[in-house]
Amino acid sequence: MNKKITKLSGIIFGVLLANTAYATETNFTGPSVGVKVSAVDNDVDYGGFLDGISSSQNDVDTELYASYGFALSGNWVVNLGASYSLTDTDFDTVTYLDGGNTETVDVELEDHWSVYIEPGYKFNNKWLGFAKLAYHDGDANYRDSLAGNGTTSVNGVGYGLGVAYAYSRNIEARLEYQEIDYDRENVNLSTGELDVSELSISIGYRF
Repeated sequence: MNKKITKLSGIIFGVLLANTAYATETNFTGPSVGVKVSAVDNDVDYGGFLDGISSSQNDVDTELYASYGFALSGNWVVNLGASYSLTDTDFDTVTYLDGGNTETVDVELEDHWSVYIEPGYKFNNKWLGFAKLAYHDGDANYRDSLAGNGTTSVNGVGYGLGVAYAYSRNIEARLEYQEIDYDRENVNLSTGELDVSELSISIGYRF
């Protein structure tokens, strides 16, 4: 928990210090912090010894984020930010046969963080549409009843679309859909590729 707090504090502190003297802030620009809650669909596609096996499980993820919005020409803005998950998310347990015995394996993603860029277009002073491109990183904890337990680092790319609504200069709500494709990792005699689909709502405060 202390590790998570330290990382998050660093993210927020960096954003709040960046360009705080920006003089002509409008909606969707300037430093922001907030909380995001996501309904996630976690999939694993196995290969190697577990070739042909896959799993899917729904879960809920809660993240804190910090970002900075920059005004571009016309109605265009770009948002740069980082997020950190406060929860660990589960991937479903699968079974396989080895020498007539039924074995199980499951995965949990923890210590998940991301950095992202969001180019956006202001339809008016209240509504913003945006696209997202993100880098994701985390630790996948696996539990295999035959091969044992362990942890491997995973990273991947996220891409998505969303809309934001400014209730006021300081308060924003966001709705977003994102697909996250992690690289395939090798563990023991098997491989695994994590794929996450998430539908998120968030509330943020912009300074």
